Amino acid sequence: MDRVQIIISLITTSVAVLGFVVACISLSITMRHNKVQRDDAELERKEKSKAINKEQMNHAVAQLQSDSLSTRMSALFVLQNLWRHLDRIDIENLVSILSVYMREHIEKQDYLLTDSYRKGVHKDVNLVSSILSNIFDALSFRADLSRLQAEKVDLQNLQLRGVNLSCANLENANILHTNLRGANLSQAKGLTASDLRFAEIDDTTIIDEELLLNYLRMKTNPPPVNDLHFRSKAVELGYKRILTERTAQQISDWEKSQTRKAEIVQLKAQLEEANAQQETAGH
Repeated sequence: MDRVQIIISLITTSVAVLGFVVACISLSITMRHNKVQRDDAELERKEKSKAINKEQMNHAVAQLQSDSLSTRMSALFVLQNLWRHLDRIDIENLVSILSVYMREHIEKQDYLLTDSYRKGVHKDVNLVSSILSNIFDALSFRADLSRLQAEKVDLQNLQLRGVNLSCANLENANILHTNLRGANLSQAKGLTASDLRFAEIDDTTIIDEELLLNYLRMKTNPPPVNDLHFRSKAVELGYKRILTERTAQQISDWEKSQTRKAEIVQLKAQLEEANAQQETAGH
């Protein structure tokens, strides 16, 4: 009898354990199924959101062809808020589109400077420059305005951070307070150190070395003793990229020689002072 009860007890326990295991497996399968459903729903939501964002971008881009400034401005405000939610490839395409828009509108005749009246850049170009600069700050995508024909064009106060202006014609262009940090100005035509003096540049701005040196000479006070002295001052200002390895060694040697010269002058003064004291004691 005891043996029968033990067997029955074992069977009951086994059934209970088996039921628990089955319940756990069932719960795990249900949880996994629910997670898959949630993931699928989230993926579907993201895909729908991407599709909607891309549709909004395409619609706004189409409106940029309008002759109405207010229509173009409305489209640009949409793009200003929308680009952060786009895929990288769509953002790259947007940068290309806005670069073309900016080039076409900057090169229009109504941006030319005149002696009697200076026309400021239109609000739409200003907003485009702001959008492109923000994209550059976030993703380092450069707007391409290389070979831009901007002779005697008013670019005052524009945000041109990171813009590629290589080989652009900037002869007599107005770049007063224009933000050119990170911009590529290599081989830009007509650009002078005096022009750069009133723009906003830093060590990330790509400038031909001679132009950069002339610009920095204007900022160095007091004037440098010689070119190596100036270059050492430029390094102190943070413009280390103008140095080649050879130039860096020349600056180091020059600074050492200046230290030695100062030490020699000091020793001569001490010697003269000692001689004067001996002569005074002799008398």
